[in-house]
Amino acid sequence: MLCQLHPLEINPKTGEPFLRLGAPYQNIILTPPRQGDQSVLIQHMNDPAIYRWLERPPVPYLPEHADTWFQIVKKESDATLEFLRKSTQDFPDGPLQFVDTCPVRYLREVKEDGTDVILGDVSFRRSPFEEILDEVERKQMQEDNAKKQAGDPTIQYAIGDWLAASHHGRGIMTAAIGLLMAAWAIPRMGVRHVVAHTFAGNIGSNRVFEKNGFVNRGLFDNGKIARGERKSDNIFDNLPALAAPKPTDLGSELDRYLSTDVERVTNPIGWWNECRKLFPRLSCMAIDYLTIPEHLDAWAPTIFLLILLVSALASYPYPDLTLVILVILTFPFALYLSLQQSQYIWPDPFADEAYPCSVSPPD
Repeated sequence: MLCQLHPLEINPKTGEPFLRLGAPYQNIILTPPRQGDQSVLIQHMNDPAIYRWLERPPVPYLPEHADTWFQIVKKESDATLEFLRKSTQDFPDGPLQFVDTCPVRYLREVKEDGTDVILGDVSFRRSPFEEILDEVERKQMQEDNAKKQAGDPTIQYAIGDWLAASHHGRGIMTAAIGLLMAAWAIPRMGVRHVVAHTFAGNIGSNRVFEKNGFVNRGLFDNGKIARGERKSDNIFDNLPALAAPKPTDLGSELDRYLSTDVERVTNPIGWWNECRKLFPRLSCMAIDYLTIPEHLDAWAPTIFLLILLVSALASYPYPDLTLVILVILTFPFALYLSLQQSQYIWPDPFADEAYPCSVSPPD
């Protein structure tokens, strides 16, 4: 039976799902909210090193604020986990179902004695489009974005985070966001476009997003007021492919990729996500290909070659004729494989298992 919680691990003692950060942060995990988190949350949200860079938390941050916030995030996480557990029963053979959020969001540092402490929070939500200054247009974009079904690659998401001041400057948040993007947001939410907003002067957060391949589109002022002070925002997004390419970039990106050494990777989605900055357009194409839903797997080779053919024909200033010829020669074989796997080509009538197709063969 396929577990819809994949790739989350399960704590054998508590049954709690979690994600573990990679080396050198193996002692840090991401978990759902827990009852009792409120007291630690109050402590961090009253720290000037944290709240000065956040828009929403009131100051002072009181127990009632923590309780209200906890109920919101706990309800969201519980609902997502319940949906995934039910989907395990409803779809025992897959495919993995898309969800609209990540149920593990609280960073915790696990101590040698097995106890853990909250270090921070990372969350995804549908984008509020704060960068759109016209109020009517912004509201319309929010409504259109909210109507889209989970897994729709055109949804724009926003990411928010904070980290305990005691752990700033260690690369923890960079690793956490990279893990969540590669392990959950892209394959389990269908995320393609994420934006992030940071207050002007927040150098640490800017570096976190830049290290994860986000591009700083610059400062903008939408009249935001945080604790009585007017704030300007940097806007980051993870689609460098949106930037206007130089004419030579279209060909050189493919050349750069083909000239790199072969690597052995266990997580290709994670690898391409890390390489967004180096291969902005190829990474988008590769992630789209790698996350094709299971029922479309049979057509993946054909789809990939068609995309590659379009890319080759669009090369500047002239099409890459070598690549075009290679794709054309390969296309019939890929089409044959796709048709065969999707059961549109009848099997050998003299085989041991003739006609395992879902429809009867012609007379």
